[in-house]
Amino acid sequence: MDAKRLKSFAITHITANIFLSAMCIYLIVQSKFKIEEMLHWFTFIFIFGLCATVITKRKLIDYFMASLITLPIVLPIIYTTMNGMFSGKIILFDALGFWFIHNQYQQLELIEDEVRKNKDFGEEKEE
Repeated sequence: MDAKRLKSFAITHITANIFLSAMCIYLIVQSKFKIEEMLHWFTFIFIFGLCATVITKRKLIDYFMASLITLPIVLPIIYTTMNGMFSGKIILFDALGFWFIHNQYQQLELIEDEVRKNKDFGEEKEE
């Protein structure tokens, strides 16, 4: 998949998540909302992401920036799914979509690195 198609797929996927999150917020408002449960899922997601960041040796500032963007989208989806308002399959397909996007971006980065190495090698050879 080329970079342009991958970018449009990622934007579409994130937009769909925003609409899904809005639907979940509507369901939360209509139901008996318990702030303690929401804080429980917030803490779980936050700590899980923090552990994943440490394990993969990524920068903490990148994690905090990503959390500021994704938690308002993900938290209502997780909350409504765990309280039985939505099917759990939604989270599975959502995670598969993000996994696909992540893997495709990694492949593109590997290809770009290989092209850069070949270009640098060609320039060294000419000198």
